[in-house]
Amino acid sequence: MKLENIYIYIYKGGIKMQCQSCGTRNNYYHHYCYFCGNALPTQQKDDLSDAHANKFSLPYDYNDEHDQIPLKRYKKTQIHRFSLNYLRFLTFLLVLVLFVFGAYRLFLYLNGIFMADHESAAQITATANVESTIFEGNPVQRIIVHTNTGEVVETLGRRFPVQNGKAEMMFENAFLHSRFPSAESQNGVEITLEITIYKEGIAAYKETLNFIMEMPPAPLTLIQPEQGQTIVDNETYRLVFDVSEGSSIFINGDDFSDLLDDSGRFKKDVAVPDVSESTYEILVIKRGFKDTTVNIVLKREEQIVPLTLEMELPITTEDDTVRIRGTTHPGAVITTDFALVGEPTVNPETGAFLIQVKSERPGLSAGVLTSTTADGQQSQTDIVIFRTISEAEYTRRAWKPNFAELVANPTIHNGQIFLFTGNVSEVLLYGEKNVFTVNVSDDPTIPQLILVEYWGQFEFEPSESIRVFGNRWGNHNGMVKVLAPFIYS
Repeated sequence: MKLENIYIYIYKGGIKMQCQSCGTRNNYYHHYCYFCGNALPTQQKDDLSDAHANKFSLPYDYNDEHDQIPLKRYKKTQIHRFSLNYLRFLTFLLVLVLFVFGAYRLFLYLNGIFMADHESAAQITATANVESTIFEGNPVQRIIVHTNTGEVVETLGRRFPVQNGKAEMMFENAFLHSRFPSAESQNGVEITLEITIYKEGIAAYKETLNFIMEMPPAPLTLIQPEQGQTIVDNETYRLVFDVSEGSSIFINGDDFSDLLDDSGRFKKDVAVPDVSESTYEILVIKRGFKDTTVNIVLKREEQIVPLTLEMELPITTEDDTVRIRGTTHPGAVITTDFALVGEPTVNPETGAFLIQVKSERPGLSAGVLTSTTADGQQSQTDIVIFRTISEAEYTRRAWKPNFAELVANPTIHNGQIFLFTGNVSEVLLYGEKNVFTVNVSDDPTIPQLILVEYWGQFEFEPSESIRVFGNRWGNHNGMVKVLAPFIYS
């Protein structure tokens, strides 16, 4: 027998049939759905009775001849069922939204408690130290901030990353001085820096750093005179010293900053009056530094017997003789190691003298002039004579030196022209006469020094290569002495 559109459910109370209209489960003996009143299939009765009789024994008596009276209920429509399902869906959705919202609020609450505890446990800590140093020739303040938790350090509008637990920053003294112009005190400049340290997820850490910025003195290195004082036997003396580029230089209150060259070397010839001692105040001003002041003392050599020359050295002549004039003690006698031409004369009233000597060698010749009084007191001065010769002829006559021979015998080949090639070792004197040493050795481990005196423009620096054409005149402190009219790089 066909059982179309019949749904059978077996449970404790017996057999149930499901209505096709509303889905309500009915007892097997119902002809109409007890909920919606929809007719159930008529063939169900016999089929289900037989099935029930064969398989089940009812716990009570039932007369299946009794007809069921249909209920006076409204029949559910498909639209009503859809509305009911839609309402259930909306209710479910609302409950779900409320659950999610409540869960999110609970998460925020718990997370807030955790972050508060985390921030209180993971605060930024830091320490800082400051040191003064020189960077690229300028004084700077080097600030180091140590922090194990910070990531970025900020101060004076600039940010510095933290690397390996520290952030390093440098500020020039001139920059800090311009930011705190009114904070200068006797000990330096009082600096106050507001430092802020940042790390993501942690409150920023702020610290105030106070320190005294000591201003170093403006750089000044004396070259001549190296010790700040010297004895001068001429009417002029060349001051030479090194300063930082951009420095302002004053001598006895007068500004000579325009004489500073690009390398920071300053040279100035100053007049030396005929007094026992003269003082020159050197003031160097450089932004970011304290002013530097140095006093240079130039002393005139005290002569027991006055002796001065009226001619500048070297005394130039085109002949093989030269007349030398000067002043000495009226009763003194003038002598020299040059070959004389006639007898020297001394004015018994004024002390003016005249002496004529031979100039036998072309180029430069050196000698000494001595004035001796009746009681045996003496004064001496050096004399240098230049017998003119063309540069081409002079350099053509130059010999190649035997250094060992010249050192061993101070008088051999005196006056002879030599060519020395080497490197400038040390500059001893700048001025109208420049004095320097040259290492002429081919072996860098065994120096061979010559002492050179040169009248002219001298711009060589130590270690520079140089060729010296000059007359050899004895030795000085174990070095071959050369008077050079021509030098070349």
